[in-house]
Amino acid sequence: MVYKENPKTKNSGILCCIPQTGKCPQGCEDCFFQSGRSYLEPLDENLPNMPTIEEAKNRLIRVNADGNDSNVNREHVLLSTANYSVNNH
Repeated sequence: MVYKENPKTKNSGILCCIPQTGKCPQGCEDCFFQSGRSYLEPLDENLPNMPTIEEAKNRLIRVNADGNDSNVNREHVLLSTANYSVNNH
């Protein structure tokens, strides 16, 4: 799957990462992520959305800031993002 960069963080040095698939079960009222307004629509076709290790090099990775919740399938989130180095330069 090809990583889709958030248009709002483009060229900022920040990449956004969502390791889960599908909609978030939290069901928060007026959630931008699953309201049909996300840059990742259709969610079923664009999740997970994770940059490669090479794309992430020397970049800040925001996990689930664009959608979902890191406590949903937390172990999966931790395992999926473990390869992003804290100091990867």
